[in-house]
Amino acid sequence: MHNRKLYMARFTKRDDGFVFYKIGQCWQYDANERFLFENEQYKPFDIKIVTSAWGPADEVTEWEERLLRVKEKDFWLPGKFSGITEIRQFNKSELAYLFAQFKRLSNEWYKQRKRVSSSIG
Repeated sequence: MHNRKLYMARFTKRDDGFVFYKIGQCWQYDANERFLFENEQYKPFDIKIVTSAWGPADEVTEWEERLLRVKEKDFWLPGKFSGITEIRQFNKSELAYLFAQFKRLSNEWYKQRKRVSSSIG
């Protein structure tokens, strides 16, 4: 079973405080490593991983798509930005829902891993 990290990152633009979120996935266990590649585009922003869950790759892909549907694409950034279709400005209730989903998924996937490792060992 291959796992991936599902994450939500908060971007804050350094010059004007503009805030948006990116929901994405990566192979790295530490989602911060995702932003080390092609990092020139991220220099104008402070980036913080605000929540994440480590789970089966197929389920992570499915949940990334589901969570992105919480809100339609609501803005664009000028220039090149990797993952531009995955960025949104969420309101408080949308964020509360997203945090709850991430927590639920994290717990669920942890239990799945525990069952698998106990059946192997």
